[in-house]
Amino acid sequence: MGVQVPAPIHPYPSYFIPAEEIVSLKWSSEQYPSLSTTPSPSSHPSSDDRISSSNISTTSSPYTFIGRQPDEPVKRLIIETFASTGRISHLYRILSYFPSFMEKYQESFYKIVEDVSGPVKVVERLYIAIMAASQHKCQYLVSLFKHDFINQNGDTRWLEGLQYASEKIKSLARLNTILAHRPWDLRPSHIDELIKCANNPNGYWKRSDVIHVILVLATFHSLSSFVMGCGIVPEYDTKGGNYMPSELTPGLFGCDDSDSSFGILDSNEKIRSDVAAGLDDENTLDTIQLIERLKSKRESTNEEESKDIENIEVEETPKHDSPNVTTNSLSRDETETTTNFMKNNITAPSPGVNVTEDFSLYLDPTVETPYSDFPVESSLFRLHEYCWEDHGVEMVSNPLPGVGELLDQEFSEIRDLTDYSLFRLYTKSNTELDTTPLRQAIWFYVLRLFGLFKDDYSYENVDYLLNNKFKSYIRKLCCTPEDITIDDWSDMGFEFSSEDKCHVNLIAVEARKQAELVYGLWNVMKWRSREDSE
Repeated sequence: MGVQVPAPIHPYPSYFIPAEEIVSLKWSSEQYPSLSTTPSPSSHPSSDDRISSSNISTTSSPYTFIGRQPDEPVKRLIIETFASTGRISHLYRILSYFPSFMEKYQESFYKIVEDVSGPVKVVERLYIAIMAASQHKCQYLVSLFKHDFINQNGDTRWLEGLQYASEKIKSLARLNTILAHRPWDLRPSHIDELIKCANNPNGYWKRSDVIHVILVLATFHSLSSFVMGCGIVPEYDTKGGNYMPSELTPGLFGCDDSDSSFGILDSNEKIRSDVAAGLDDENTLDTIQLIERLKSKRESTNEEESKDIENIEVEETPKHDSPNVTTNSLSRDETETTTNFMKNNITAPSPGVNVTEDFSLYLDPTVETPYSDFPVESSLFRLHEYCWEDHGVEMVSNPLPGVGELLDQEFSEIRDLTDYSLFRLYTKSNTELDTTPLRQAIWFYVLRLFGLFKDDYSYENVDYLLNNKFKSYIRKLCCTPEDITIDDWSDMGFEFSSEDKCHVNLIAVEARKQAELVYGLWNVMKWRSREDSE
């Protein structure tokens, strides 16, 4: 009797993205001739066999596809990533849509999470990453970084629950939950609880440590949003990434044993058929309208653009010790929008169905803060008084040289990234469509969701360019990504390709990351100024 080998929980890197649209690890000159097809002499598919869910055979089953063929820069990036990490993770398979961004992301991620020269120990950073990902029930990241924590000789007892971790680590639970769910509620007093100083001799952390911790938390809160927004599948060699075929029982993953693909093919076919059908006439009409509005934005004069800010109702009524302004400039109708498109069940294994981690182990129930929308009547945080570019970059780079600049490049790259191909199927000419206003609207809408106000941005553009369904999706992605389903992915409100949806997700989650950093770093600065004045 042969030894049973676990099977991948899903044969592709994403539950949501059709396999033929994902960058392939098998490089062929025989398929997709419209793409770069020069085979790389250094490619060797078997080198990635240990993550077989990423290494798709083109002949092993009737429902596998070769995927998109990468061009030379992407091939080079894939090879370099494998050489440095020992795997091509499902996350990087998706990020390889955007090689220039992926390179910058890898640089900042290394400095924040992996570089031994940082003020916080690497093993502590990995555990903090687990805590952060647990806030959003992110199976992929929790399982992956438990794996890395063990590889770094972390105390395995800590993985049994936060109560077994050091007091130093446990003290971060409140900061973790506030940054994840209500960063606008963070106060200098929360920072004071952490830092050892004359006023708090029982503190465990230095100021430089807390800045590093905030970077790690913001990184993994936002990364959880991206992972769950793209339906990224747990790695084969981590918990939740595989199963024993002999243990398959009727009803597992919402299907029966007679479906040899466990509903996966049906799920991917559902996505393709939905896209082909245009989902519904409303989305198609909204997409056409968005294209026309983007064209009109390009043709509008600077004088017309500047009028919007004059129409925003502003009333300065400070409620907190923060740069603020009270405004109802954005319609709150979308917060009441009923998202009926979220209610359908999916038939394949998916986040929320095959969850194997107990995320509560890494949270402290005595301090947990559930998510709630930023109160419409509350004071907004004025970014012209404290912002990432003018203040945060330098503040981060003091304890972590160069990291502020790396993150700033990362933010700029994803905000400015475009190949002018968006909605190409809907445009009758070859004229390039400038999507800058759309990318800006997504970015500043997310900042506004978190209570941040940019004085020189015309917020009327948000309601002008983004429909309510799309705004509901962005809110869910950034605030409660654990609730994302395949139906959300399929029906965002506009007709995007899978690559464009990933781009939308990246813009939104990077804006979320910046929002958390602004709140966290501003409170550290306020704590420092109070300490200096005493």
